[in-house]
Amino acid sequence: MPENTLAGFSGIPWRSLLLAADYSALRIGDGVSQSGAVLNARYYERNARIFGRLMQIARPGDRVLVVYGFGHGYWLSQFAASVPGYANVEVGRYLARAKAEAGK
Repeated sequence: MPENTLAGFSGIPWRSLLLAADYSALRIGDGVSQSGAVLNARYYERNARIFGRLMQIARPGDRVLVVYGFGHGYWLSQFAASVPGYANVEVGRYLARAKAEAGK
């Protein structure tokens, strides 16, 4: 496994593929039940709750490291980009710097 595998997973193409898979589940169900839509709504709600909790505990100027499964990254990044006062910073540059400093 390449040393930069973790950093590579934070790229947009992987997130786009994951989101497309989530959206393809929207067709699941029948004329009465739309279980695919319910599944997507619950997943969105889960991510909204995660970000809402971060908003409750973070104070202005705080830097918060969020560690969640890969599937949450897209929505948490979207919330960070859309909510004033928050920003998403990809972990890749910090991993590279830590690797460089460890090699000294």
